[in-house]
Formats: sequence, C-alpha cells, structure tokens
Amino acid sequence: MKSIPKRHVKVSLSQQFNYHIEAFNHLIKMLYPKRESINKYEFLITKNNTFNTSQQQIIAKTAHSSCMVSEFYRDQDQMGRLYITREDICNAIHLLQNELNLTNQAVLLPPVLQWYKMQLHYHFPNEPFTVKQVQNRLGKSKTRVYGVLRELEFRKMIHLVKTKGQAHVFELIQSIK
Repeated sequence: MKSIPKRHVKVSLSQQFNYHIEAFNHLIKMLYPKRESINKYEFLITKNNTFNTSQQQIIAKTAHSSCMVSEFYRDQDQMGRLYITREDICNAIHLLQNELNLTNQAVLLPPVLQWYKMQLHYHFPNEPFTVKQVQNRLGKSKTRVYGVLRELEFRKMIHLVKTKGQAHVFELIQSIK
C-alpha cells in the first residue's frame, strides 16, 4: 500500500507567532520603505539587562512598525521622522513576550501594577490576603485595590484562593505550594 505524502507540515505555535511578527514588520517596511522613526527609549532597553542584542533588535523593529501604524498620532521632527512612544515599546514587548522568553513577567506590567505587585510581595510574602487587608495596608480605595488585584489575577501574578462570605482571598503565585 502506498503511503500518502503529508501535505501540511506541523509548526509549533511559537514559530507561527514569530513568523507573523516578522511578516508584520516586513509588511510595514514594504508600505513605508523610506519612513524613519526616532527611538528615544532605545537607551533604556539596552541599559536594562533583561534583553540580549537580538531581542533588542526585534523589539526595536516591532516598535518601529507599531509607530508607523499609529503615524497620525505620533509627533514628527523637521525631517518627517516619527517619534516612537512608550506605548509602541510596550506594545512591541507585549507582542513578543513569547519569543523573548521572559522569566520576569513584571517587565510587561505598567508602572502602577509593578508598584502594587512590589507592595504585595513586601506586605504579604507568604500569606493570603483580602481586598480589605490590602486597602488598609496601602491606604488606597477599595475600588482601586479590587481592580488592581483582578488585573494581577488576570495576568497570573496572584491567585484567587477562596471566597470567604463576600471577601475574596488572594495569594501570590510564587507562594502557592
């Protein structure tokens, strides 16, 4: 019996995603072949030891592409070069998070969420906590604390352990056994 040749090659999901990011960057380069951008955040990315040289290059390319897509909302210099914003850098890192193999997911957090996560590690390193406890320790509003904790839960930095009446009891992911 003849074997039927395979028509499709199975490619891992991360390779597919990486291919799509490269295709996106290439497409933007084709659409805007002579358009340039100014990345004033390049120094911060190179100064931070989180990314190696190849990762820094792909972040820069993807941030450039993100800037080009949002060109009507970006400032220009006299030469017509667009300024890359912090939003473009964050979008690039977020799009590339699987390819960058980030072990420290806090890099992807906005500064406010980074502050809250740091405070949770300081005040509740190995113990569960409620919204009310966080509110009392940090002196923040209940609505704000609840929203932040839900965002951190969505980003898998904390975990809902149980509900005690109306109270939600959370725990840091690192302390789950």
